[in-house]
Amino acid sequence: MRETINVEMDPDRRPDYAQLVKALGGVDNKVAFLVAMMHGIRNNARKSLKRKVSYFRTSYLNAEDKCLIAAVALQNGVSEQDFSWEKAFLVAEEYSRGGIALLREELSNRSDFEKAFPLDVMGAAPDTPSTVDESEPTDE
Repeated sequence: MRETINVEMDPDRRPDYAQLVKALGGVDNKVAFLVAMMHGIRNNARKSLKRKVSYFRTSYLNAEDKCLIAAVALQNGVSEQDFSWEKAFLVAEEYSRGGIALLREELSNRSDFEKAFPLDVMGAAPDTPSTVDESEPTDE
């Protein structure tokens, strides 16, 4: 498995990631990347990378992150028989680039981005069901 996740590092794109990190409460680069990837998926925005530059180490990905990236790849053109982490990371990188391109537009159009974007993300998240049904009595 390769050592880094890449992003296209246009000199003026780095502030977009920095603003996303700030909007999300100072999360690390991995989380900003994953959020941008999910924003790209949510809006069907996938863009190829023209020049790749390291962004964060793949060793920072935990099992859940890898599962998410694998699921994204399998839902977007990578077959189970042809699956490789290289292909999965490429799909994730392309969706992240697409997501950050969309966020760039939103950043320029919304003065309150830091307040609104996390609410938009939470609004798109499914409700978490309660794990305990309080209506049923328990045997004690």
